[in-house]
Amino acid sequence: MNTPTHMIVSYALLRSRAKKKLDAFWIILGGLLPDLMIFVLFFYALLFDVPMREVWDVLYFTDFWQNLIDCFNSIPITIVFVLIAVAIKWQGGILLGASLFIHILGDIFLHSDDAHRHFFPLSDYKFISPVSYWDPDHLSWLGMIIEYGVLGIALYFLWPHLRTFYAKVPIVLYGIFLLVMLFASRFLFS
Repeated sequence: MNTPTHMIVSYALLRSRAKKKLDAFWIILGGLLPDLMIFVLFFYALLFDVPMREVWDVLYFTDFWQNLIDCFNSIPITIVFVLIAVAIKWQGGILLGASLFIHILGDIFLHSDDAHRHFFPLSDYKFISPVSYWDPDHLSWLGMIIEYGVLGIALYFLWPHLRTFYAKVPIVLYGIFLLVMLFASRFLFS
């Protein structure tokens, strides 16, 4: 799924557990963190003028970047993190870990050729889904329907709790972006 969708879904599912204002930050961070190294790679490429085709066809699949990315998408590493957070009674860490799990679960079934090793470092196994949230060679139309459906359900429950204009505007803009992407993909990949 797209990173903002992960963040919104995590917040919708965990919002009721947030007891302090800072707890919302940990939930949102958990939705972002598994994709953070991908953003770092993207901005590295921009900074050093690396062609995007080389980034996504070569660099992304190197051991260095795969290991870094998979550390943040690892169920065992997340379990250890959550256990430490529970042991030290850090509510924010527990929410961060729960949000990481939600992100990981959302990704397992929507990544094909770019699947993560969700049991890293214990195993190099990757579940290669037949459905991708972005790749037209792997039923991206179905991946988009799944992502937009999950996002729609999350927003249905979350929207009444967004009290300010500033909370609603980014979500509306993201919705517009996704609709543009949906229609653009029909023309670009058909």
